[in-house]
Amino acid sequence: MGEEVSMQHSAEWWKAVAHCIHDGILVIDKHEIVRMINPEYTKITGVTQHIIGKPLSAYRRGAKLPQTLKDGKTRAGVYRKTEDREYMVDMAPIILNGEVVGAVSVCKSLTEVDKLSQELKRQREKVETLKSRMNRAYEAKYTFKDIMGKSDKVKKAISIAEKASASSFPVLITGESGTGKELFAQSIHNKSERSGRAFVPVNCAAIPSSLLESELFGYGEGAFTNAKKKRQARAL
Repeated sequence: MGEEVSMQHSAEWWKAVAHCIHDGILVIDKHEIVRMINPEYTKITGVTQHIIGKPLSAYRRGAKLPQTLKDGKTRAGVYRKTEDREYMVDMAPIILNGEVVGAVSVCKSLTEVDKLSQELKRQREKVETLKSRMNRAYEAKYTFKDIMGKSDKVKKAISIAEKASASSFPVLITGESGTGKELFAQSIHNKSERSGRAFVPVNCAAIPSSLLESELFGYGEGAFTNAKKKRQARAL
């Protein structure tokens, strides 16, 4: 008696779960008998609960769920159309102890699919817009052609910089303020394989020397707190 109550309670629990889902759900057993449909299934397909307890194929001509029951294969994105309704269906076998004991159909109206598709499109457009803005904000404008110097030293510096642009190794550019370090940096970037990506300048002079290494190369966990504790311990 207790086991029957428990099974009944479990069935009601799963039925309540199915009724909360915003996709249409239909379940058949291994004999192709409809065991459950939720309200959303009725809303999407127009099929009411009168088919519960009856063979699916007798009321849903062309239904592919019985085929899923027979071959045990999952089917996704199956297009279905009736007189006035269009929707997409995913189907999967229900397997218990290695045996196919039923199958479930999950459907979504094309109106809902279209809404999700449009929302995904809007989000992608937002991402592309942000990428575009970021690239414009950190755009490398100059190339080696913009370096106007004609002296041998300038020509040699350009030659070295062009060779550096073909490498993936870090490049250190030194010089007094106003001598064109960023001009060379942008030129190297634009001639390198990374020319299509953002150019991110960093004003190293504005970063304290104690933080420069961590800002450029990152730091491990506890690099500051543990180090501080150790220094304090030594001071004591």
